[in-house]
Amino acid sequence: AVLSELTEQGDLAGIHFEGPFISSHRCGAHQPELLRDPDPADVRKLVEAARGAARMMTLAPELPGGLDSVRLLAEAGVIAAVG
Repeated sequence: AVLSELTEQGDLAGIHFEGPFISSHRCGAHQPELLRDPDPADVRKLVEAARGAARMMTLAPELPGGLDSVRLLAEAGVIAAVG
C-alpha cells in the first residue's frame, strides 16, 4: 500500500514484486527460508494491495500454483517475469 501511494504521487513508475514466489534453486540474494510457492490467492492479494500500481511480478511458473498465478497476473495486466 505504501508503494502504491508513492506511485499515485508520481514518485514511482510502478511496483515490481520480486519474490517471495521464486525458486529456492535459483534464489540469488533472496533468503531461501522466506520463499514459497506462488499461491494464486496470495498473488491476488498483492495485486489488489497495489491498487493498480503493480506492473511486474517475478515468480517461478514451475512451482505449484505458478501457471495459475501467471494467468491471474495476465488477466490483471501485470507482467509475469520468470524467476
